[in-house]
Amino acid sequence: MNAFPDFSQHGYQISRELGYNSLGGRVTYLATKINTKKSVVIKQFQFAQLGASWAEYEAYEQEIKVLQNLDRPGIPRYLDSFQTDSGFCMVQEYKNAESAVARTFSPPDIKQIAIATLEIIAYLQSQKPPVIHRDIKPENLLIDEELNVYLVDFGFARLGCGNIAASSVVKGTMGFMPPEQMFNRELTKASDLYGLGITLICLLTGTKSADVGNLVDANYGIHFRHLVPPLQQGWMNWLERMVAPRIQDRYQSAADALAALQSLDVSSLPKVRIERDRIQFTATEYGEILTQTIAISNPIPDTILTGRWEVAPHPNDPPHTPYDHSWISFEPQAFESNNIECTIAVDTSKLLASQTYNRQIILRANSEPQTHTIELQATTAPLPVPQKTNSFSAYRLTFMCGFILAGLMSELIFHLTWFILLILLGLIYSLIEGEVTLLGALGGSLIAALILAMASLIYKIVHLMFNHVIDEQRSRQIIEVDAAQIAFLCAGFCMSLGLLFYLFLKVGSQLEWVEPMEMIAVGGTIMVSLVVTAIPLFEMSVFKSKRILAHYHKSEPNLIKP
Repeated sequence: MNAFPDFSQHGYQISRELGYNSLGGRVTYLATKINTKKSVVIKQFQFAQLGASWAEYEAYEQEIKVLQNLDRPGIPRYLDSFQTDSGFCMVQEYKNAESAVARTFSPPDIKQIAIATLEIIAYLQSQKPPVIHRDIKPENLLIDEELNVYLVDFGFARLGCGNIAASSVVKGTMGFMPPEQMFNRELTKASDLYGLGITLICLLTGTKSADVGNLVDANYGIHFRHLVPPLQQGWMNWLERMVAPRIQDRYQSAADALAALQSLDVSSLPKVRIERDRIQFTATEYGEILTQTIAISNPIPDTILTGRWEVAPHPNDPPHTPYDHSWISFEPQAFESNNIECTIAVDTSKLLASQTYNRQIILRANSEPQTHTIELQATTAPLPVPQKTNSFSAYRLTFMCGFILAGLMSELIFHLTWFILLILLGLIYSLIEGEVTLLGALGGSLIAALILAMASLIYKIVHLMFNHVIDEQRSRQIIEVDAAQIAFLCAGFCMSLGLLFYLFLKVGSQLEWVEPMEMIAVGGTIMVSLVVTAIPLFEMSVFKSKRILAHYHKSEPNLIKP
């Protein structure tokens, strides 16, 4: 036995409960008409229940009165009514559909729901007198799997427009009533559009009916754009007009709203995510080209982000098109991707030295909003200042003499390397043949440890000397890359010079045994190594800064100001 009431004497068998409203003593059942076996909906008003009132009973009477004159597929038909010991029942056509709050919908689906609902409202407004539903909300829209829409619960419906009596109780659901309904003012065909607009916003944003008040400001304006994914501007404007607080700012009828909606594109738009809104470039050498990458992504599924870079106009920049700027460039300039890294390049050779430039770069995309601005700041390097070196520092002298000495001792180093290599080969051979002795192994270990220690010591000394020479060069306003290259070239030059001295001394003591061609070959080789290191060394340490200065002063009148 179930606890459902027995309506068999009225020709109905209850199958299950569909809904329950404890405040009004209302229960909705799914039932079967016994003689036809068709499913129906029975709404029972339990007048004897605590919380029920005559207003609830009057709502059922009003709903019956309205439904009896309506014949539309989107409105479940009125079938029957009967009294019970505990109240009153109304029987309606059953639609195999769920409330709109039961699932989520895509923007195109919501547009289809909006069109179907507007067609129903337009039908109601075409009646004489017009029918004003007054309680359109997600719970009163039933939607089936094919997105067919059914409007239910006409208990608050009103026949005809015009003013409501001052003594009338406000009927409707808070949050879905337009201001004129809340304050018992004149209702028009635009009044139901407000409730539909709020309903569609709830479906778009996932807002529950009880939380709609969080979207309403003190002037009854609805703010929802921050809750929805990027959508077409026309669709957003249409929704905002549907929920305009002033009745004259809304569409004047469902037919007007329907005509405006049908041509709108409601598809989702991509959303631009940029990892930063400010990018800074700092040059260390005048005239260098600086580059940075910036990542752009689109998290909205089923959309493709397309974008194009441009530089905002600036009074000091030469005239340029959106695709071609004099000193800022992009790679790629335009793209079509949901994840991409764009390279931004700044050519400081077109700019004044020791200046800071502030510009705006703009990404135009098929998103909402369509433009995204990034602040760009570029600081150019100072001009190199040629300085005379009156004396060699202790570090520089030590550095040069060390590599000259290395050149002089080249033969000794060569023989020592061969000697160590032979010892290692001998140890390896002994290990393979299995004839190594304890003393041999101990000696080999000591030699290996000595080699490692000497190598580490040489590395530390050379590393320290290189660092000091590079630091000294940088103190003369030479950039780090050039300073390192100068140090390596200087080391190569001094080593070649030391080797030249060594060969000169060796050949000089054995001049009578050296063939002229041999002397020419050896001397030519050493001279080539000197020239190969000396020319770029002098170019970088002496001539480069002067060349940059000469070029700068020549082009300065045409350089771009900050």
